[in-house]
Amino acid sequence: MATYATNSRRKNIAEQLGYSADAKLVILHADDLAMAHSVNQASFVALDQKAVSSASVVSHKSFYMWISNRIGGIPEQNEQFPFP
Repeated sequence: MATYATNSRRKNIAEQLGYSADAKLVILHADDLAMAHSVNQASFVALDQKAVSSASVVSHKSFYMWISNRIGGIPEQNEQFPFP
């Protein structure tokens, strides 16, 4: 049985995303979704335009159902955010 030496290493995140190993990447995240209506509007514009790919929801009762209803209209996001 032949044994071969391999020079394998795990790809870093940049390489896994198709960039060079030394590429500098910026991650943009929409924070405080549900904080206020203006934040919700701006966050969903950014999400819809693919300017950001993630958001975190602040549990604020007055906007919770608005966010729940808004995400319910996006099937691929509905699985990620299983609101009642």
